Amino acid sequence: MLTGTTRKLTVQDRRSRVRYSISLELGYKLTDGKRKGETGTGRTMNISSGGAYFTTGHALMAGTLVQLTVPWPALLHGRVPIKLIIQGVVVRASTTHAAVKIDTFDFYVDSRALATAAGTMAC
Repeated sequence: MLTGTTRKLTVQDRRSRVRYSISLELGYKLTDGKRKGETGTGRTMNISSGGAYFTTGHALMAGTLVQLTVPWPALLHGRVPIKLIIQGVVVRASTTHAAVKIDTFDFYVDSRALATAAGTMAC
């Protein structure tokens, strides 16, 4: 027999990763389903290593694969723009917001901009 008290877990209790409130512009592209290739823009509301919550220009459907492109606020070597690219699946959505479970993410830089910055740093 089990004894003790129980309590209902809140959404915050179930999260295994810390979410950071950050508002950055983003672009998104649907990568599967009937709306494959559809794009839109929005803003991040919060982000963690496991998920992202953001505003959308129109309703997204749960279960849809999506790619998010977020221009990162920091510059590599103080000169080269960085983009955060997220691949994931929409796990929750409304008409104006969506939550994505991150499958993969990576930071990208434009190789030409990096070469230009490296050239100016050598001088």
